[in-house]
Amino acid sequence: MSQQFYIPDKIKVGFQKRDDTFTKKLAYVIYYDMKGELRKEKSWQGWRDQKIAPQDFENLPTEGFVLNKKVGGYKSSWNYRDAHVRVYDPRDFEFEISVPNLLFILTQCDCSRGKGLEGKFVYAWEGTELVLLPERCEDFQNSKKYTVLQASKVKAKELQPGASYLTKKQLCLTYLGKFDYYQTDERGGYSRKKEVPLSKKFCFWDGKTFVCLDNVSSIAATAELQAPPDLAELTQLYYKGPHGSPIKELFLKDIPKRERRREYWRDMFTWVYEEKPGVYVECRCGYDSYNNSNEGKTPHNLDKVDHFTTRYKYELKDGILIADSYYTDSKYKSGKHDRGYNHGGNHDRPAYRDPTYKAIWARLESGEEYKLVEGSLLTPKEAQSGEESDD
Repeated sequence: MSQQFYIPDKIKVGFQKRDDTFTKKLAYVIYYDMKGELRKEKSWQGWRDQKIAPQDFENLPTEGFVLNKKVGGYKSSWNYRDAHVRVYDPRDFEFEISVPNLLFILTQCDCSRGKGLEGKFVYAWEGTELVLLPERCEDFQNSKKYTVLQASKVKAKELQPGASYLTKKQLCLTYLGKFDYYQTDERGGYSRKKEVPLSKKFCFWDGKTFVCLDNVSSIAATAELQAPPDLAELTQLYYKGPHGSPIKELFLKDIPKRERRREYWRDMFTWVYEEKPGVYVECRCGYDSYNNSNEGKTPHNLDKVDHFTTRYKYELKDGILIADSYYTDSKYKSGKHDRGYNHGGNHDRPAYRDPTYKAIWARLESGEEYKLVEGSLLTPKEAQSGEESDD
């Protein structure tokens, strides 16, 4: 797929005096967004020479750009600057583009000695990075469509089940409806965003998987599909998915035994035990207790494991899976090296027990079964892939 750049209607140029430029002034180019607000204005104001008046230009395809010279790409003490290329704008100023931008330009157009880059160009942005974009390339046409979509929107009440829509990133989605969305109530972990265990989401189909959104701010316009998918079939497929219905039961299932890996860091074993009725603890340990003498294609020997680390505690409440990652502790068979983090006043840490070949699975109201690993529901295919490699 072509790249998508934002092409603004209007740019603003600030300047610094520079003796090493042809025009004696170097430019910093920013742009007005669809709301008429300047992007990156704060850094732009801090960089430019306030004594030199800035200029506004319409961002129309323009010809006459000339390559000047390479700058940067050096290190001085702690200071390092990436290599850039200076380009002369026919409106009588110089600015800088990245080396990848230059290489892209040279794949799309010719560069004549003394005459510069052939063809017309516009200023575009990929995120916060300025890109000089050739008018004649495929990315230019695609970016024009992308830019128009940024100012477009579809209201939630206008969505029709079975109809197709374009997102602001030009992804075509088929709308299914606003459905219940079940997910793990994950507690613990300082960097985790708190998620709502049960919510309503706008559910779409992208041709391969479901896309569930909290709002439709990313939906830009209607789209046409020659053969719309079967709405009833997709709705049923969503209901059978990991987020489509509540969990009715947690249960343990045997894990197939696997051969040892030669790299110890990959050779970790995840297993689960039932601490008390309805409460399960996920643990991890290294096979053979760091003893690498048993390397090669031989079965794992759990008898030599002398410690494990608890990772999650699971329990089910009203169809919502609660995964407590504060339940973290290292337990040794000898009992002499236990070290618990004791988060949140957790004083009921488990005692050591011998590992077993057991994993935890969830049976949903739909009848589908999913394996649980680190609070996530895995499909049978994903679960089998994990067992063939490593948890």
